[in-house]
Amino acid sequence: MGGSGGVGFALSEVATRIGYTSEFAFANAFKRQYGTAPGKYRRHKATVR
Repeated sequence: MGGSGGVGFALSEVATRIGYTSEFAFANAFKRQYGTAPGKYRRHKATVR
């Protein structure tokens, strides 16, 4: 994945690394916590840099 300077892990990789059994479960938990989907959050962070 790439991006501007960060390590670009796929969403499924992030979910697995932190203990979620599915990308869907991680995305739902992320959205509950941060109010936005993980992909949207990542794109926003990339444009802010």
